[in-house]
Amino acid sequence: MNTLNQASDYIHDAADYLHNAADYMHENADKIAHATGYAAGALGEKGARLSKAEQKLMKHCSSYAKDHPMKSLAIAAAVGFMLNRLLKNH
Repeated sequence: MNTLNQASDYIHDAADYLHNAADYMHENADKIAHATGYAAGALGEKGARLSKAEQKLMKHCSSYAKDHPMKSLAIAAAVGFMLNRLLKNH
């Protein structure tokens, strides 16, 4: 009977341990889910800002190219030449 009581105590202790571990994991899962949601929201906001900045830059570059076509062509040629040289060396 003594061995059965010990086994019962071990099983009871193991069940308590597993219950506590499950509670701990559940609490941390909520924290991780909250942090992940916050990060996703922040990234979405930053993405929207980046998209607006990209649109503004493209609009500016387009209007500059229309106002200064020869300068734009010279700049494009110079950048193309430099990229060609850089990529050939690697």
